[in-house]
Amino acid sequence: MENLRQRTKRDIEAASQFAIQRFCKDIVSVADVLEMALGSTKPDTSVPAEKRLDDLVSGLSMTMDELHRVFGRHGLSIIDPMHQKFDPNSHNALYEVPKGDVDAGTIVAVQKKGYMLNQRVIRPADVGVSKKP
Repeated sequence: MENLRQRTKRDIEAASQFAIQRFCKDIVSVADVLEMALGSTKPDTSVPAEKRLDDLVSGLSMTMDELHRVFGRHGLSIIDPMHQKFDPNSHNALYEVPKGDVDAGTIVAVQKKGYMLNQRVIRPADVGVSKKP
């Protein structure tokens, strides 16, 4: 019985140490894409500056796409609440904006998107909310 307890304890310790291993392996692929994007910014006089800038923007866009795929594989979703009704459970109101053309309590600006992990808010979105003038 004591052996079973010790083995269970070791298994629990190992599980907690490596709980984020899968996420870490996936996030490394994002670092790879970012590295490639940054590699396109090296000074090269044979390539026009506009082309290098386009390549950089394309690389950054690919990086963001890969990051979102990694998030999805691990149950992380983005809260992008623009034009939604303010919800204190998933939004953090930073300021109010007088607006007559939208209902009071509608989100009219997003300073930072929020994040949910498996349907649980881990960071609320920082927003600006409309109010009647």
